[in-house]
Amino acid sequence: MCCPLLRNAWTCETADHPVSAKLTTDAGDSETVNVDKGDFQTVGQGLGKPMTTLVELRVTG
Repeated sequence: MCCPLLRNAWTCETADHPVSAKLTTDAGDSETVNVDKGDFQTVGQGLGKPMTTLVELRVTG
């Protein structure tokens, strides 16, 4: 299943399942963050980094 890109992502939060989130910047840099079940991870501008776009979100558990 495909979903549209989510621009201006600054945090990833989960509830019942852990996820892996792939993010990119306008400059083309990318990173993948893993977020445990019931947790959150600050990304991009939330960390004082460039704005990020969520390009892939996978449930990992």
